[in-house]
Amino acid sequence: RILDNIFAIQDEISREIVKQLKISLAGSGLLARDQNRPTENLQAYQDYLRGRYLYTQRGIPSLKASLEALQSAVALDPQFSQAWAALSLTAAILPGWDFNNDELYRKIAIDAGERALALDSQSETALMGLSMIYSNMGQWSKSQAFLDKIPVTSKATELLYLSAVQLQMFGNLQAARKRFLEAVTFDPVYPQLQAFFGFNAYMVGDYQTARESFQNAIAGDNFNGTVGMYNLSLLEGNIDAASKYLRELDQLQTENNIRGDSKQTVEILVAAFNDPALTADGIKAALASQDITALAYFGAEAEIMQLLVSWSKVQTMQINIQFFSKLWGPDFSKLRQRDDFKQLLRDTGLVAFWKTNDWPDLCKPVGKDDFVCE
Repeated sequence: RILDNIFAIQDEISREIVKQLKISLAGSGLLARDQNRPTENLQAYQDYLRGRYLYTQRGIPSLKASLEALQSAVALDPQFSQAWAALSLTAAILPGWDFNNDELYRKIAIDAGERALALDSQSETALMGLSMIYSNMGQWSKSQAFLDKIPVTSKATELLYLSAVQLQMFGNLQAARKRFLEAVTFDPVYPQLQAFFGFNAYMVGDYQTARESFQNAIAGDNFNGTVGMYNLSLLEGNIDAASKYLRELDQLQTENNIRGDSKQTVEILVAAFNDPALTADGIKAALASQDITALAYFGAEAEIMQLLVSWSKVQTMQINIQFFSKLWGPDFSKLRQRDDFKQLLRDTGLVAFWKTNDWPDLCKPVGKDDFVCE
């Protein structure tokens, strides 16, 4: 067809499906297309579709372009609830990539999410955007409240994936795994989903699934897969592979306008991985580049705590992802035994959150005021 009116094409396809299946719309639970159009503005709808496509590509250029397309959609039709919801989710995701504009994206995410819910109180996408942005701000209970409003029966791949990420951040690794598995069933090739499914498998000790998922993410040009392979390679003591992935990661971060390490820092780390006599240099370089994975390999727990404390004072999506992906990793089991680490969890409000919600899989309360983690 000539794509001059997407709504007319959708109507025609709907009528043909009904005809071929010999079903009646009456009593079927299906709606005719013109009864359920998200907007009457064709340009707004096209901007919305473009914004959603760009969102799935990730990376700073694509996410910023997604934000602009969705802002155009809601400007053309302020009653377009789906576009407001998508705008909220894109803005909630962006701080994980563009570290320098967190405050701006936070405001957009909250404003757009509230606008979407005012138009459609059941918008799962808006609920997820608000859940994510409040978790980025360290407001755990508020984040959980929005997450709880999303039906567990939701079959939207993106929402399953993002809710799994949220559950994983809270420490509910097995509950997150169930949602990841369901999401992967619906969409087995989504690179971002594959990357974070890999992190979940890595955390629960399923290293073969982790490796396969990270490689799938890399095949889809998602650099989080390279992050995962770097982590997994160090955990398994495969220094040649870890060095390879570290160099690749630095290059990918530079290409995606994300802060990468200097070539000198990378080579200092590689040298220290290969020569225990250079561990002190490696720890210094890892601390300067905030490479907590390398610090764990070097056994530098005091330096890890230094980073975690500094991260806990700056609530952004990127910091939260780093914090929580390490919090539950197998290479941080010793760190979870430290008293100063447990105090940090109290200071960030996580322990209070756990007391009124579910305790994470790897921690349990002991007595009235203490807890232990595996």
